[in-house]
Amino acid sequence: MDIHEWLRLNLIANELKWGAKYWPWVFLTIIWAIWKARNSLVFQGIISYADQIIKHAFAIYATIKLAFSSPTSSTIKEPRFVHWEFPPRSMVKLNCDGFA
Repeated sequence: MDIHEWLRLNLIANELKWGAKYWPWVFLTIIWAIWKARNSLVFQGIISYADQIIKHAFAIYATIKLAFSSPTSSTIKEPRFVHWEFPPRSMVKLNCDGFA
């Protein structure tokens, strides 16, 4: 089996014997953690050990799983009319969006 076939099989697998329901996500986070550890070694001289890499990968996986399994708020809010009012003559009004 070449690397392309190995990657393909892991990315389409639904379940392994040990029961990871979301194996493609687990697989991707492990591969990403290995790549990140490799880059840390090459570019920063930081050595990561296998147990650290796996713990980091599963922490990321847990975050992804939580993000996709959390219920989202689907409440529909009533639209409200927002209007601009002139300030008093002695004042200057500075408008900005809610992000500022």
